[in-house]
Amino acid sequence: MGPRAATPSTAHATDSRVFGGWPGRVRLVAVVAAVVVLFTAPTFVELYSLSTLTLGIIYVVAAVHLNVALGFAGEFVLHFPIVLGVGAYGAAIPSAVWGWSWLPSILVGTVVGTVVSVVLCLPGLKVRGFYLGVIGLFAVYTFPDFVVLLRDWTGGEDGLAGIQIPEVLGTEIDGRFWFWLMALILVLSVAWTWSLSTSGWGLRLRAMRDARYAGTSSGLSQTRTRLVVYLVSSAPVALCGTVYAFERQFVVPDTFSIEMALLLLAGVIIGGKGTVTGPVLGTSVLVVFQFYVGEFSLWSPIVYGSALLAAALLAPKGLVPYLARIGRLPIFAGRRRASAEEQVPDDVSDDELDESLSFLRQEEGAADRVLEIRGATKAFAGTEVLRGVDLDVGPGAVVGLVGPNGSGKSTLLNLIAGVYAPDGGEIRFCDLDLRGRAHHEMAPLGIGRTFQVPQLINECTARQNVELGLLHARGSAFVADIARTPGARRRAHERRVAATTIVEALGIPAAALRRSAGDMPLGTKRVLEIGRAIAVRPRLLLLDEPTAGLNPDERRAVGRFVRRIQATGISVLVVEHNVSFVMEFCDDVVLLEQGRIVSRSSVAAELSPELTAYLSHGMVDTPERQEIG
Repeated sequence: MGPRAATPSTAHATDSRVFGGWPGRVRLVAVVAAVVVLFTAPTFVELYSLSTLTLGIIYVVAAVHLNVALGFAGEFVLHFPIVLGVGAYGAAIPSAVWGWSWLPSILVGTVVGTVVSVVLCLPGLKVRGFYLGVIGLFAVYTFPDFVVLLRDWTGGEDGLAGIQIPEVLGTEIDGRFWFWLMALILVLSVAWTWSLSTSGWGLRLRAMRDARYAGTSSGLSQTRTRLVVYLVSSAPVALCGTVYAFERQFVVPDTFSIEMALLLLAGVIIGGKGTVTGPVLGTSVLVVFQFYVGEFSLWSPIVYGSALLAAALLAPKGLVPYLARIGRLPIFAGRRRASAEEQVPDDVSDDELDESLSFLRQEEGAADRVLEIRGATKAFAGTEVLRGVDLDVGPGAVVGLVGPNGSGKSTLLNLIAGVYAPDGGEIRFCDLDLRGRAHHEMAPLGIGRTFQVPQLINECTARQNVELGLLHARGSAFVADIARTPGARRRAHERRVAATTIVEALGIPAAALRRSAGDMPLGTKRVLEIGRAIAVRPRLLLLDEPTAGLNPDERRAVGRFVRRIQATGISVLVVEHNVSFVMEFCDDVVLLEQGRIVSRSSVAAELSPELTAYLSHGMVDTPERQEIG
């Protein structure tokens, strides 16, 4: 069975969502009209008003790039007023104090602003959420004091004047140039944000935001991802700060205040964080109000807070998603033609599914042991969880790991997967020592992983979630991915085809493919997570309670799929409480109690007394249990 090509409805699902779900022609007309108005404004707007519009565009661009960090990547950064401020002072000081020309000053301001921003973001490598936000707000709060301390360069609380008026070929640059420059930066910012949202890197950022372990278990380094986000979201904002300095010819520290942080944050949330056009819409509305009441009006923070409250109550996902729901109504969207993907039948034969999984088939001549654990120990806060664990998993074996809650089963899987480092002992995978290796290094070695709670990107489709597992091997560099180079487009197409093949092999109905993962039933989510895990082409698959919460039919479906995976030569280590599943689909059963391996038995042979006692104690009557008893 050949893989289906990715259809527009699947390949561009994110595109439709981020732009509001309106018909394509309507979106195109709206974008063209906005660009035409933007670039022709200087012909009918006086210079004073044009300066105000330029300032508004600076705020909008800053919100667009805040959305990259906050909306797409989930990094709660609130220090972007400082990025604007450092960029402004970084360009103003060389011009006003040292007498530099405008181009070197802009370059210095952009670089300094970007570096300061990345430094302020570095705590995000250790902390997330509220803590990172507090660090950003504290930095914004202290920024005016820092400027005052450097009054010899910055002019202190009185501000810095004397910025040279730029000249090109002996002609002074006026407000029209800065407006056109900022209009161009805005258009490019929206364009590259759209490209990011529909690229492999956009998928990578959403995984970091919504399913952190899904990304790392797929071989993606969160440290590298965060550093890229910090850099690419900060540099354009720092550039806007330099434009602010030369366009205004005066820089004062009170401009870059907590009030500006609230403006940018409110604009992103009200418009719709994680969307492309949301920050543009939300911030534009607030900027218009700010210009109406005055830049330093006491009403501004009150209105920002009220707008956030109203958005939380009426449109919690933002204006753009709200308009998307309206746009999908028949009166707006018109008749919708069924896509090719929707017309694909759900029924796929076993032979076809096995053929779809043939790409997983392992090479002959593998090692005698895929996994070898000797004397593994792990303690948390002085409490030993694992005490000298010894375990072997052979090629193509399905080993069930059972034991009471708190016995250390998930901890053992986390040691193998690199989530935790063992305190002692040895863990070897295909003769490679796994000690000291990070979680994201396991997938390239050939270890796939699922979790007790499915780690999926809820807003993405089944294909996109599976595609996440392919990014470490078939991904592109950030710039190539955003620029859509031929190589990046080829790899993206290969990922879509491979992910579609895996989704077909999972047996997920075509109807489920049209929904986001968050709307799928639990059984489909668990199977889908297995699909993402096998996308890394593992030699060892770690399954953590894959049947928890499933009904008997769903459990059997998962078990049959595990057997198909085993048929390709992949070894499977399953943590499971369900006796029926273990006895039917596992080759060997290992009992772990109080951090120690108590017994190991083959399902086909007589079980050990310890294992028989455990499997019989407190379990629901099943044919397997009756046989054990």
